[in-house]
Amino acid sequence: MEEHYATEHEKREQKARRKLEKEEAQRREAEKAARLEEECIAAERKTWKQTQKKMIDEERRAELQKDLQIQLAMHVGDLEDRLVQRLHQVVAAPTRLIRGKKKVTYQSDVDESSSSQGDGSDTSVTQQLSACAERLAISEKRKRGPEPVFEDPSPPMEQPAKRTPKRGILKPVKLTRRLTRSKSKKGGGGLTPTSASKKIATPLSKKRTPAKRRTPTLMPHSKATLERLRYRDNALRELKDLDATELQRICRKEDIHYDKKIEAIFDIADHRTERAFATALARVERIAISDDTKAEQEDAPANDG
Repeated sequence: MEEHYATEHEKREQKARRKLEKEEAQRREAEKAARLEEECIAAERKTWKQTQKKMIDEERRAELQKDLQIQLAMHVGDLEDRLVQRLHQVVAAPTRLIRGKKKVTYQSDVDESSSSQGDGSDTSVTQQLSACAERLAISEKRKRGPEPVFEDPSPPMEQPAKRTPKRGILKPVKLTRRLTRSKSKKGGGGLTPTSASKKIATPLSKKRTPAKRRTPTLMPHSKATLERLRYRDNALRELKDLDATELQRICRKEDIHYDKKIEAIFDIADHRTERAFATALARVERIAISDDTKAEQEDAPANDG
């Protein structure tokens, strides 16, 4: 029994081993197939990218070649025109300019094209155009038509004679009253010019002594106002560098409502100014000096004397 059990156990182990080996081989084959598929996909993608790159390069080369051909054709055309003009200037005989009227023979474009085709010349379009342009010249004057004849002859137009201004004659300048000499009355009533050296004495009734300028004196109230403004400016300069948290702490300490930073700065400055100058304004008293007190002060030293 033990031998039978051992043999059966060995058979089962071999069977399980073969199964595991078979599964391992299948797994390896699947991994190998997946790897090969990935490599094929990567190779295909690489080849597609290379083909796309080649196509883009070819298109770019074609565009560059086309641009170069266009530019070359333009330069060659310009060079050909210059050469033709230069040859015409060198080879053509000097033409004598004939003045006056002469008959002009017009040649149509059809005749020129037919003659050029018949001759079989290999001249380009630019040469034909340049030759036609050289032959152009303004040699015929404009002919006037017959003069119009009017049935009812109109009277001749009469224009005033042309007058040229005379030179060398200048009108005297009219002087105004401000530019003329000043005149003063004599004792007899006549008007005679006064001499520049004679001084005119003004009557004493018309003399006025210049009023002395009084220096503005600051009253106690105005001084207090200036000090208050200076104190407020100094407070604003001190508060403008503080941040929001410091301003909030000062508002809580001085029992001021905090809304915004700038408004809080002005509120704190106003509050401190009011608190600092509340007692100073209360102490200011206005004393009016009447005329009676001034008279009494003037009489007092006289009586003492």
